[in-house]
Amino acid sequence: MPGVIVLAPAWIAAVVLGAAGVGKVVRPGAAVEALRVLRLPHSPLAVRLLGAIETLVALAAVVLGGWAWAVVAAAYLVLAGAAERLRRAALATANSGGDGGAVAGCGCFGRSSAPVGPTHVVVDVLAALVAAAAAWSGAGSLRSVWPELPVAGLAHLLLVGSGALAVVALLTVLPETRLAARPAPAPDPRIHLFGPTIGRRPSDSPVATPGPRVP
Repeated sequence: MPGVIVLAPAWIAAVVLGAAGVGKVVRPGAAVEALRVLRLPHSPLAVRLLGAIETLVALAAVVLGGWAWAVVAAAYLVLAGAAERLRRAALATANSGGDGGAVAGCGCFGRSSAPVGPTHVVVDVLAALVAAAAAWSGAGSLRSVWPELPVAGLAHLLLVGSGALAVVALLTVLPETRLAARPAPAPDPRIHLFGPTIGRRPSDSPVATPGPRVP
């Protein structure tokens, strides 16, 4: 029974990992830049291979259970380390005056995304802990625990699907919304004060025209 209790969050972690893998296989372009920043092989073929591995690991955890959850935990720990490196790269680029978002999008689900932030790292670490708990409790496969699930497992599947969608939105929609809501940087006042005078020729300066002479 303890294995059944932890299965809902563990399956959410597996579904999210599988969705990320399928996204990379279908649309590898978004993750190419992230792998380049991490100094890893970053060809479309390498991204598709990574996505295929993520998908197979997620399927193995759901279908086989047991030791496969330990592999899911290890995968999320690797993803947490990669997210932290991307986050630091974004900060370094922003501090140097560049565009941090240009190098920090993870392309986790086969799409461009907002810069990687602490949320990505925290979610990956929590997913690793959940998967580790499933492995430690000896959570079985979907087939083995199905009879123990209420309402023939339908409620469990609804919970898992809703939870996975919420996690995906947390990693994609929320960071993008925050990025879009940031106020635009204030313009440098010196540009307005001195800019119009730069390059002006002396003849362009306004010349006072003498008024009519008073007799």
